[in-house]
Amino acid sequence: MKATRSSRFTLKLIGLLLCALSLGTLSFGVLADFTVKSPNQSSEPYGNAENTAFYRAMHGAGLLSEQEQQQILDCLPEKETGRYYGRIDIGFAKLQLQSVRNRSPIGMGFGVGSLNQNSAGKEEVSLELALGYIFDENFRIEAELLTNRITQFSASPVFSNLPPPRSLTANIKNTSVIGNIYYDFTAFDRVKPYLMASIGIANNRVVSDLVGGGSDINAVKRTLEFAYGAGAGVRFGIFTRWFIDLKIRALLLSNALKIQPTKNLLLQGKYSLTSISIGAIYLF
Repeated sequence: MKATRSSRFTLKLIGLLLCALSLGTLSFGVLADFTVKSPNQSSEPYGNAENTAFYRAMHGAGLLSEQEQQQILDCLPEKETGRYYGRIDIGFAKLQLQSVRNRSPIGMGFGVGSLNQNSAGKEEVSLELALGYIFDENFRIEAELLTNRITQFSASPVFSNLPPPRSLTANIKNTSVIGNIYYDFTAFDRVKPYLMASIGIANNRVVSDLVGGGSDINAVKRTLEFAYGAGAGVRFGIFTRWFIDLKIRALLLSNALKIQPTKNLLLQGKYSLTSISIGAIYLF
């Protein structure tokens, strides 16, 4: 009886060992089927092991094709430093002529006149075109062409205390060449706030019409004057080479703009611009 039980136990143990060996052999076969081999090891295809693209993906071996490299580069931002760029902005500007004073010669009659109007302002659209260079992550410079539409100063009568009454209209047109220097903050990667300072030359053209007193006079005066200002903004990277540009700035276009329809009548005032602009920047 004991011998029979011992024989049954032995048979069961042998059966378990055989099952274990069978499972081990099967597992080894499965693992072997998915082992990654070099595509040069055999001329016979062996599942995915002989697929070159699969092998490269697993091992990182081999060079990317030109198409693959270009696809990766298209997804990455362009290197900015050491690059030229172009910029175009449309500004919503407020042009102001302020603190207008009578600077006419005292001995010519108009010198003692009291002005009836000493300021003028107009909201207009301005255009900014610029070419710039990026030195490093923080500093860049620009040469900018700024053009503004006409601002009109009018006074009727010109003087409140001098007869006969005369009316004056002056149309002011400004075009400026400005140099800008920027400091970019780089903590936000493709979103870059900045500060800017501007200095340049303003070309101010004033067309004056003086009506009354028995004669009508028209005169054109063009002056080149010192311009300067400052601003702040932010640029947003939207594609590899394109940025959206938003900024606010203030510029003094003339510290003493001259309105002079005759040699005996001279008015002077401060001419300035404040604007909010939006535009685009493109890296060359």
